[in-house]
Amino acid sequence: MTIFTSLRSSPSGILRPPAAAATTPESTLDVGTNTLARERLLQPGKPLLVVFGPGELDAERPVYRSLLAPVDCNYVIFQSRSTDFFITDWAAIVAHVRTLAARSAARRIVSWGFSMGGYASVRLGLNQDPILDCSVAITPHFRLDAPVSRAQVLRQLPDNAELPDLVDALNRSEGPTRFRIYLPTHSIRDTLHVRDAQQVASANADIRYLNVDHGIEVKWKEDGSLRSAFAALVSGRPWSGDETYTASPVDIATAVAAVDYLYQSHGELRPLQKLDDEGVMEAEWHLQKARAYRAGQDWNGFRGAAFRSLQLGAARGGFPRVYREAFEESRTPPGVAAAILAWTLRYDIEATRELLETPRALEIIRGPLEFDDLCYLLPFATAERATTAAQQILFRCSGAKAGDLGVFALAVVGLDMADAVERLAHGAAANNVHATADALFARLALMRAPSASDREAWQRTRAAIGLPPPSPET
Repeated sequence: MTIFTSLRSSPSGILRPPAAAATTPESTLDVGTNTLARERLLQPGKPLLVVFGPGELDAERPVYRSLLAPVDCNYVIFQSRSTDFFITDWAAIVAHVRTLAARSAARRIVSWGFSMGGYASVRLGLNQDPILDCSVAITPHFRLDAPVSRAQVLRQLPDNAELPDLVDALNRSEGPTRFRIYLPTHSIRDTLHVRDAQQVASANADIRYLNVDHGIEVKWKEDGSLRSAFAALVSGRPWSGDETYTASPVDIATAVAAVDYLYQSHGELRPLQKLDDEGVMEAEWHLQKARAYRAGQDWNGFRGAAFRSLQLGAARGGFPRVYREAFEESRTPPGVAAAILAWTLRYDIEATRELLETPRALEIIRGPLEFDDLCYLLPFATAERATTAAQQILFRCSGAKAGDLGVFALAVVGLDMADAVERLAHGAAANNVHATADALFARLALMRAPSASDREAWQRTRAAIGLPPPSPET
């Protein structure tokens, strides 16, 4: 059970009726040059909640307001116009909180932040004026200067900015503020922060690990527990909504081990431990693993991680560029390149067309591509050379493999059935030829009325292998 309290005494609190919030509108103002503040001051003496929003400002989205409407507190919500982790206007933000605390005669001051806002929430809790009772941080960063952190990848931190190391600051802090920090073990970009959190030794820092991805706050909102978390925080009451997702020691150890995959995916070769991560449902996790395996040329690992990432939705915003690049590289084994081409057929047809235009397409089509994938490929092969190669391979396949899908592919590309039957029969094993010819003809009859030339081809094929002509009834 979580208790959002401090070393100082904490009064009890309640939820106000939602209707009361309508009588006290928010005011909005700029703080510094890059930050917007939305604040609501009900009356002096109530707790002051300081919220730091995640990501860039979306002026049209009422961040947190509906959740906080019935919560009996004064509040200020800071949103940044960039992913600068509130670094740009930090001095102005602290000064504004200090002013609000004095104006509202706050009897309790607490902070909350998610993602980028989590870093700011911890940083505010480490501040000595005003002193906070409790600081809650959801998936925060600890060290913004780490080369593989989101902060560095996004490249929006101000130049020459002060970037406090929160691990060191927490361990040196002697103030009364209690810190409650939540970290996900199923988000590969947050594994860095899980590892950093292992070094926090402060008695005032209560760190919880959850077996979810980066969006912990989103999950709490979806399951209806986020509002009660805010109410508990401002009043200092117990809250148990975090217990549902508690991570196991194996989850935590896996996250720490995954940090090496994150670094290797960014080009720094490292020894990689085998991860017990079958239950990790984050596409980004497996995408970064695929990057790491590719960097180390572990193609079995790459194939497994890449396919897992696609199953979990890695292609929703377009087929990942790293897989397109791997297809074109000569160092990628043909079997792996064939798998990539086959994945595009399932997840992004536009990527299929693009890969068919690359110099390597012909090699892969003529080589290890699976028969069923080849059949799927024919209708989408817009490049003439790729279509021709695909047809050649199709006709060299054993006739026993030619099923409904093959006939469908032949029909889609508009091949003459007489030619198709004879060419398939020519490449088939003798004991399968008659079955192949009969099966193709029967399936053709289901799609369209067989022509005279179709019937003749069928009869010639049967005669060529010593079978009697089909009866008129057949």
